[in-house]
Amino acid sequence: MWNTNNPASPLNVHKDGSTVRVQVESVSFFERASGVGDLAQVRYLTAERQVSAAEARLTHWIATIQYAYTSPSKDPRVRRWNPLGFKIVDLTAEPEVLAQPSPEKRG
Repeated sequence: MWNTNNPASPLNVHKDGSTVRVQVESVSFFERASGVGDLAQVRYLTAERQVSAAEARLTHWIATIQYAYTSPSKDPRVRRWNPLGFKIVDLTAEPEVLAQPSPEKRG
């Protein structure tokens, strides 16, 4: 994804100085029927700002994440960044469908 030969690489898409800010709105943890608790759902928004734009474009997302804890790295430099051995097994992100505000009744 980060290869500069990939036109969709963030290195290419944002080389003009545009930015993307991410804000996590909520995290929910789920337990499967088998009792395994390895799923999380993360609601977040992104604010993408083009260099010439005054306003950022906001989009809402929801990600479903399957995760696991593995043995931490034996390399202290790597273990410093992930001391618990947290690993994302699968991640699916989709645009969140937000409810439209209902029109006010006029009387």
